[in-house]
Parts: sequence; C-alpha cells; structure tokens
Amino acid sequence: MPHWFKSGGNIREQHSSIAAGVATDYEEKGDGFYIEAKIVDKNSISKVVHEVLKGFSIGIKAPRVVRDQKAANGRIIDGQIIEVSLVDRPANPNAKLIMAK
Repeated sequence: MPHWFKSGGNIREQHSSIAAGVATDYEEKGDGFYIEAKIVDKNSISKVVHEVLKGFSIGIKAPRVVRDQKAANGRIIDGQIIEVSLVDRPANPNAKLIMAK
C-alpha cells in the first residue's frame, strides 16, 4: 500500500481504464488499510452517490496465493498493489465505502 500511494494512488472504476480519482490519504490499522480518496469522474461520483459502486478492490501484480481454510479460493499473501478500484461488489466484504461527501 505505501508504494502504491507514493506512486500516485490511482483510483480506477471497476478495474478499467477509467481514472475515477486519486487517494488523498491512507492509514494502516490493526484490521487493514483505510484509504481516503477524491473522486473526480462525474459518472463515478454519481455511481457512488446512488450506491452502485459500494466498495474498493485492489489490483495486484505478481500475486502469491495460498490455499487454506481461511478463504475458499485462496488468500493473496504477497504481490505489488498497482491500483485500487471502486467496485460494485468487493471480493472482501470489509472493503466497503464508509462515507461519501
């Protein structure tokens, strides 16, 4: 997360080429990373306001996945975060948007 943030903190929409906005801050807490983002794409803003886009998802380059009982399809334990996207259904149910203003 720190490398991604320092390299520009790009926020995409649905893992597409749409540049929806940029991360303005992030914080690591005991249960993961929390990010603040400024969304500037008008269509993306509308989708957030109308709760079409409900959370975040990360794009990872060279992910390392382990199979175990903690996640049915495996857990990503290593790799480089290269983008964060606003999505309609985050794979991690805890990656939901908390507030939009």
